[in-house]
Amino acid sequence: MSQADPAVLYNTINNELVKLNDWFCVNRFSLNVTKTKYAIFSPSIKILNLPQNTAITLNGIILIRIGDDQPENTIQFLGIYMDQNLTWKYHINTLKSKISRSLFELNKVKYILHPDILKLVHFSLVQIHLMYGIEA
Repeated sequence: MSQADPAVLYNTINNELVKLNDWFCVNRFSLNVTKTKYAIFSPSIKILNLPQNTAITLNGIILIRIGDDQPENTIQFLGIYMDQNLTWKYHINTLKSKISRSLFELNKVKYILHPDILKLVHFSLVQIHLMYGIEA
């Protein structure tokens, strides 16, 4: 199987982004280009050697690529953090931090609150983080 030319891939992506932007405009949607980023997902660390002059642009603005060799190495999509290698390291560390803070707070009030209230607080502060995005 031959590998596609990265310059051709970037050209195709840019052309499709123009179509996507036209669709957004026709349907009265807006896309915040300054917050739009892209990733080249790969199960291995090796990423295509991209020519220096290739860029993905939308409305004349160059989109930022995330990756290990870039200033930003994760992207957040609907509350789930992903990296170019599709590992869960950053997402898990973020969840650990959120849950740790919540458990610390629960530990401080466990003798003050009724067990039923503690259960409700646990579900709203801890369990929700464990269950969200579990399908992914």
